[in-house]
Amino acid sequence: MTGTKIDTIKIRQLNREQTFEYIKKNPMAARADVAKELNLSFPTVTSIVTELEEAGLIRAEKSTTNTGGRSSMAYSCDENARCAIGIQLSERYMKGLVLNLQGNVIGNVITEKLKFRSDDNYRRKIGELYQRLVREMGLKEGEILGVGITVEGLTDNEGERVTCSFTEQMSDVRREELAKYIPVETRLFHDMTAAGYNQKLKLGQNVFYLSLNSSIGGTVLVQDEVYNGNHNRAGEIGHMRLEKNGRRCYCGNYGCFDAYCNTLILKDAAGGELKDFFAGIDQGNWEYERILDEYVERLSDAVFNIRMLYDDTVLIGGELGEYADYFIEKVWGILDSQDIYREESAKDYVKVCEDGENVIAIGAAMYYINQATVRL
Repeated sequence: MTGTKIDTIKIRQLNREQTFEYIKKNPMAARADVAKELNLSFPTVTSIVTELEEAGLIRAEKSTTNTGGRSSMAYSCDENARCAIGIQLSERYMKGLVLNLQGNVIGNVITEKLKFRSDDNYRRKIGELYQRLVREMGLKEGEILGVGITVEGLTDNEGERVTCSFTEQMSDVRREELAKYIPVETRLFHDMTAAGYNQKLKLGQNVFYLSLNSSIGGTVLVQDEVYNGNHNRAGEIGHMRLEKNGRRCYCGNYGCFDAYCNTLILKDAAGGELKDFFAGIDQGNWEYERILDEYVERLSDAVFNIRMLYDDTVLIGGELGEYADYFIEKVWGILDSQDIYREESAKDYVKVCEDGENVIAIGAAMYYINQATVRL
């Protein structure tokens, strides 16, 4: 195949993706309006719209009047014509959900407490979770674009193997093993990559996604792409050193960010869950307030370093993101007091993830939602 032909195919695919995205965001879109907004010829748009309609991704609604004053057919995304599934595998649980073409969660999010194992019984449980989602939503295999599976570890570029993980039995696990009982296309994702990818799509900006859970992770997203570094380890912010000879981290080193800001610190203080800790804050527990103040100081130090290094939006997520109202203004205040540029408020570049605890599974499914037009 010649280079010219390859370029033509790529351009055609890009035009198809842009047209579909425009119609998704602008229901009742006329072809003339699509052509004008995307700077495409009317025949090109007509051809692409025909492809999308024949594939069942969009539907003709009714006649409308476009910006040129002429009568034209309007098109909208048929949001439930296709879907994708996201499955999150954690050390202590697995979670599954279904997204429609608009990227919205449909039906119930299913969470099952189950310790990760690399045996066949665990793989069967993954398959059972998939089948339960399919059954409850009444899905057919032809409607499912694919299943994104996230793991607590780094993966290779092809999404075929876990290359590194601190979760017991997860290192070197392969996609074909985990997806043994899933009959549709699958791909592995580092959990932080999936979470950050989804938020990049929503914000439309370069993003550093910071996940605050029982361990800390991060993802760097630049110009719609995940920046992985030379060895797929970029964004492992939990092991940035905040204090020489500080607290011991589970990685074996001392003074890591994770050792000061993992959520187990707050849970252990309350002898329960995060909700118990913040319930104590509501009740005026001064010891909890002292612990949270120290936590916020360390968190602010880390966010300051991230901002200086990447100059991106820093998005705070993970399970602690659910409780951001308790601390985010303090973080903004500390960062504003340390700002050396004085060009913008921390409130403008430090934001809170809106998808809460489901952000990882959503991000895994979004990969396949964005592949919808590639298969035409």
